[in-house]
Amino acid sequence: MEEIIEELVKDNQKQPIRHAMEYLSTTGNIELLERVVNSQLKSDNKENRDWASVYALSIEYQNGSTDNNTLLMKAINLRPKFLETRIFIDILKLNIFYRQNNFGSFSDKA
Repeated sequence: MEEIIEELVKDNQKQPIRHAMEYLSTTGNIELLERVVNSQLKSDNKENRDWASVYALSIEYQNGSTDNNTLLMKAINLRPKFLETRIFIDILKLNIFYRQNNFGSFSDKA
């Protein structure tokens, strides 16, 4: 699998790379996901860079490497350019609120 992902990154095709990031995130292959995200943060493709920035934050969430308040501030300050990445960040914010046991209205917080 790792070889296939690395070939996708080399080819730099936007759709397969985004599918690869989702697959790696869903299957919990965070180490390989980090490598793909880091490569895409420098991509010429602005949509891949946008997705990579969102997945970078998702990795922090999944690893638990950042406290929830800091993570929430990063999510609030991140300004994704595309509708799908904005939705992804909103879902991530909801998950952070849930971790904080903050069950208030999302519309009051977003």
